[in-house]
Parts: sequence; structure tokens; C-alpha cells
Amino acid sequence: MKYRHYPLDLAVVECKEGQKKRYKITTINWTFAGQNRKKGIDYNKVHKNEHVWTLQYLIKWIRETEDVAENIIKIEPVNL
Repeated sequence: MKYRHYPLDLAVVECKEGQKKRYKITTINWTFAGQNRKKGIDYNKVHKNEHVWTLQYLIKWIRETEDVAENIIKIEPVNL
């Protein structure tokens, strides 16, 4: 880990730029998939989800879903 003093004006600019960047987050949610109401739950399938978020939102999501059976399996930058 590296710590250093940094000019406030540069920190503000970098913070704003960093908050604009987006990332594709791929997760596996270990709850079983439901096919439909008639067929019921399919115990051979789970959910694979893809989200496009900022790092700030990703951190918020992690904090709010720490007890959910979902794992992040990939984080990729999105070029907008």
C-alpha cells in the first residue's frame, strides 16, 4: 500500500473522472432458477447476472448484499 500527500484540486478532478467510468460485473446468484409457475423450480440451474455499474455503485451493492448468496466472478471495464 502506498500513501502520499496529494493536491486537493487534482484529487477532485480524478475523483470525478473515476466516478464516470463503468464496469461490467458478472455474478453467479446461487438461488435456484424458476422456469415458470407451472414447471416450478429447476434445481439444475442458477442465475448468472451481468450488471454495468460505476465502482461507487458496486461498493454500495457489495455492502447491501453481503448476506446474499451471490458471487462476483468477473469485473471488466466498459468503454463508452
